[in-house]
Amino acid sequence: MDKVFCSYNELITWKNENILNYSSDISTINNFHDAIMREILKIACKRIKAVKGELPCRFAWFVMGSAGRSEQGLITDQDHGIIYEWNNEVNKDYFLCLGKEIADGMNQLGYPYCHGFVMSSNIKWCKSITEWNNQLSEWIEEENLETLRNLHIFLDARVIVGEIDFLKDIKQSVQKYIHKNTQLLVRLLENVQHFSKGLGPFGQFIFDIRSGNVKGIDMKKTIYMPYINCIRLLSIKNNIISTSTLQRMDLLMEDKQMMSQIVRNKHHFEQLLEIKIRLSKNSPYESRYYIDVKNLKRDEKKMVKQMMKDVIKLYEFVERIIRKRG
Repeated sequence: MDKVFCSYNELITWKNENILNYSSDISTINNFHDAIMREILKIACKRIKAVKGELPCRFAWFVMGSAGRSEQGLITDQDHGIIYEWNNEVNKDYFLCLGKEIADGMNQLGYPYCHGFVMSSNIKWCKSITEWNNQLSEWIEEENLETLRNLHIFLDARVIVGEIDFLKDIKQSVQKYIHKNTQLLVRLLENVQHFSKGLGPFGQFIFDIRSGNVKGIDMKKTIYMPYINCIRLLSIKNNIISTSTLQRMDLLMEDKQMMSQIVRNKHHFEQLLEIKIRLSKNSPYESRYYIDVKNLKRDEKKMVKQMMKDVIKLYEFVERIIRKRG
């Protein structure tokens, strides 16, 4: 992106005028979002420097969720955090202010606030290196539903601006701990074992009725997130740092034990991402994963049903691997 933007309003105008030109595939649209977010960071840093002075130390701003995995559609919400170098009250105040400016700027640009407050304006997600290491140790030791969920979220983190090694070093420490304490991986598996089944006992769709008589399925709950969680767990076990689900699959396929399981599911996941882009073009943000079954062609219904069956088989495979059964 060669253009220089002086304000969020200038950036909003450019984004709205150009986003559809970058929506041909998942890689292109995510490169577009990355570029927009880097510009937001430039503007946010400039605005904070005008009030609080120069940056007090080095930092990393990272994204999580679909942004961390490079799987965003046209519309996506916020999931981000900050790691800063030195732990003191001055730095804490500075980077929390920067985090709030970033969150507000992203909201102006059409990235809605995260309902779960996974944003760098939240002190839980804006910490020094030392504090991050301490917090992750606490999450690991507590092993409750919330802290295990936070670990899942954090392991999809990817740096957009700043010191890549800050995040890399912290994540590698977590990975090493998990490899030494394999029961934690079992707990992470159990944390995601309950997901919505999309098919009934006779192979019929189980509908998620959102309004009126419209019958449809929630692709996120029944297929998309189960795939992501399964591949993340296998990646943790195989010490894969990459956050993209497709890249994780490619690396997992280097293991012959994984090859047959991953190949078919990778094809399904690529189809899912294509559907995600299509839905994000034609659906409001709140229903971007929701498919009205009556709009599916016969072969598409067959494909979606097969995905629902295969993701259950994939989970069973992951469970056997992690629990070392069979």
